[in-house]
This record gives sequence, structure tokens and C-alpha cells, in this order.
Amino acid sequence: MYELTKKLCKRRIMSCLLPAVLVACGGGSGSSDSNTNSVNSTPLTGVFVGPVAGIHFQTLTQSGMTSDTGEFLYLDGESVTFAIGGIELPDTPAQPSITPLEIFDTVDTNHPEVTNLARLLISIDVDGDSENGINISQEAHDAAQNMDVDFSDEDFDIEVVELVANSGSPHSALVGADQAHAHLLETIHNVAIPSRFSFEWLSDRTFYVVWFGAPGGDLEDNGINVAVVEEISFNIDGTQFKVTGLLNSDADYIIDSMLTESGFFGEEDGASEIVCGSTEEYLKTHYIAEGDYDNTDLWFFDRDTALDFAANLSESIPPCESAFE
Repeated sequence: MYELTKKLCKRRIMSCLLPAVLVACGGGSGSSDSNTNSVNSTPLTGVFVGPVAGIHFQTLTQSGMTSDTGEFLYLDGESVTFAIGGIELPDTPAQPSITPLEIFDTVDTNHPEVTNLARLLISIDVDGDSENGINISQEAHDAAQNMDVDFSDEDFDIEVVELVANSGSPHSALVGADQAHAHLLETIHNVAIPSRFSFEWLSDRTFYVVWFGAPGGDLEDNGINVAVVEEISFNIDGTQFKVTGLLNSDADYIIDSMLTESGFFGEEDGASEIVCGSTEEYLKTHYIAEGDYDNTDLWFFDRDTALDFAANLSESIPPCESAFE
């Protein structure tokens, strides 16, 4: 996954043993690994991260206001639409964690629509303090009842000036882009399980990646698959990481990070996408080599937990055969 010129070849030996899998883009935590086309009838819980409380949500089967902790309900496979009065945000695949990035389907934290949504949410927060979360009052919904705004409009400030002034918030005008961007970065970094990778989320984090396949680093590949554990530590802005072999790997090198527009993490020849099946202990990812599924990895947050898991790993980690998109 990391020293791709060498590792890609090793992984392809192993991947020939796996069944073909159709891989969908996107994903996130909390979904089952079971292969089924039926929609689970048990409501799942997602969070509009911030958290954003008091914003209206609507799926095909669920609706209401997000809770004090930003929670909303949905069924697996549904999309969710959030709204402030008459202002409807774009439909978004429902998932455990949603930020403005998911809503506007981008990994660019400077995207104009992302920035303007963050500005609006902070500006209409009922107590004016986004550090303790964002709470949208009924006054704000009433003020926006007959509104329809364009988040990409250069005059967005003018479009929403009356809404902000009548939202019940102490703010009298839209907050600045810099303030909103800083809050957005903090929000993204604090997401427990993201739906896609971003430099902001990866920054200054360390993971312990486990897979079953060829040995890592420069260890000789004798054709026998083994459990492998490598530590990857990202720098302060997530743009570079160090790889250290811990089990069946002698890796010891530093690599520049790359992200695709879809939030895949990797380099030129291959990348990892977050998929269903992630838990509080790890991210579950598919490794995509030259456009094809190649392997399943678990990105553990704790070193000992990763090593304990690998000690009992004797076969390939099952892929996720369903995703949110």
C-alpha cells in the first residue's frame, strides 16, 4: 500500500486467491459486512458533525430534527436531506458522520459552497459559540421558511443577511470565511470515523495497518501469505507519513501522501478507500490497485489491539460488498 512499486506486485500474488468483488466508492462506519440487496429495516444513527442540533433531516423513511448531539436516523442505503426552513441542502448518502464536505461531495475544505455552509451554520448558532456545538432555533427555521439560497453565489453574504439577523443568534451578519474554515478543520479532525480520507483528518495521526498477504517492506516473498502489521505516522498536515514494520515487515521509509478527488488515499498505482465495516477500533479499507480491488486492510487506532488481532489472523480479511454510494 505504501512502497507501491514493490508492494503492488506482492499484493497481486495474493489477490489471485480472492473472489472477484464489485467495489463501490465511498463508505463509512457502522454498516454490516453482509452481502444483501435488501434494505435493513433497523434505523441507524448518523451525526451531523459539529455537532449541528436542530436542523431538519429527511430520508425516505425517517424525518425530524437532529438531536442535541447532532444525531439523525436513517436506513442503510438511504440518502438524507438537511434543511433550515425552506433552504434544502443537497441530498447526501446517509452515513455515520456527515460534514459540509459530504454534503457538497468534495474533499476540498476551501470549496466555496462548503465554506458558505459552514459560515451560515456558525452565524445562526443560537448562543453564538460554535465551540460548544451549533444549535439552530425555531426562529431561524421560521426566518428561512420561504428562502432558497445559492451557496456558490459570490453575494452569499447579502442573500442571508436577513436570515442571520432574525435567527435568534447574537450574530448580526455572516461570520468570516477564515473563522468558518478554522472551525471546519477542527470539526473534520475530530470525526471518529470519516466517510473518506482527507489531509485534515489524517494530520498528526498514527495508525497500525493490518492485512493478510505478502510480507511488507523488503522481506522475501516466498508465496506464503501472512498477517502483516505496519505503523504509519502522518505529519502535522497529513501530507507525508512514515512507515515502520511491526510484524512480517521491515518497512522503514517516508512517503508523500496523495488524495484523489473521491477521498482515496495512496499514490499513483494504488489507493485505499474507507468502506463499510469500520468500528471504534479500526477503519476498514479496500486497497484498489490500478482500478481493481486488491485487498482489505484494517487501520487500527491502537498498537496492541492491532498486534493482538494480527496474531490470530490466518486468512484474508473479508471485503465489504456494500457501501453508502
